[in-house]
Amino acid sequence: MASNPFSPYWDDIEGNMTSAHKEQQTEYLEDLYGVGRSSVNNYSRGYLAAKEKETVNKAGMETGQRMQGMSLYYAWRETPVSFDLLLLIKEGIISQYIEPILTPKSFKLNILGKTVLEDHFVYTMDASAGPNWTMTEAATKHKPIPREELEALLSKAVPVPSKTALLDGPTALSSSSSSSSSSSSATVPHPHTGLPIPRGFVIQEVFKELPDTINDINELSVHPAIQFNFHKARSSRGMWGSCFVSI
Repeated sequence: MASNPFSPYWDDIEGNMTSAHKEQQTEYLEDLYGVGRSSVNNYSRGYLAAKEKETVNKAGMETGQRMQGMSLYYAWRETPVSFDLLLLIKEGIISQYIEPILTPKSFKLNILGKTVLEDHFVYTMDASAGPNWTMTEAATKHKPIPREELEALLSKAVPVPSKTALLDGPTALSSSSSSSSSSSSATVPHPHTGLPIPRGFVIQEVFKELPDTINDINELSVHPAIQFNFHKARSSRGMWGSCFVSI
C-alpha cells in the first residue's frame, strides 16, 4: 500500500480520512512517484522547445504519448516508459574513450576518466541493466583524436554549470575541483523533493551545440553523436516532461 498509489487499501480507509490526512496522502505520493505533478520542470534546459503529442501513429498503430525537446548540447525524446538521449560530440571521440555511469537517480558521462557531463534525473530510472548506448555512424567515420591530445584538452577544460547556475552568479565550477560535480558547493533544490542536490554541469570542449535548424531528434542521427536509451523505473513510469533536473 505504501508503495502503490493505486492499492485498493487506499479506498478502504478513505472514508476515515480527514482533509489533512488526504493532503498528507497526496503530498506523500507526489514526493514518492510524482503522481499528479505537472510535467513542466522549471529547472531543466532540456525542456526548451518541448513538443508533446497525445498519440503518435506509426504504420497505422498508436504508439502512445511522446514528447521531445532540445537543449544546448543534446536532444531527448520521451515515452511513458523510457527516454532517448542524443549528445552531439566532437569529431574523433571514439567509443573506447567513453564510460557512461547510470544510477537510479543520476547520470554521469566520463571521457578518458574525466567527468564531462553529470546531472540528476527528475524521477527514477531502472539502472539494473546499466546504460544502453551506441555511437552514430557519423561518429565512427572520423579519425580518432590521439589519447594524449584529448587528455591535454580535458586537463584544461573548465566545467560549466547548468543554466540556473549561470543565472544565479558563478560562471564556472572551479577548475581545480575533482571531476565530479559533488565537489562543488553549488546546489539546486530537487523539483519534487525540494532537497538540495549538486548542480548538473557539462564540459563544453567535447560537445557540439545543436544546430538551430534542427527540429527533430531524428535529424541528429547524421551527426557525430552518442545515443542513450534509459528505461524508467516501474514506479516512475509516465510523462516527466524532461529527463534531467539542471542541464
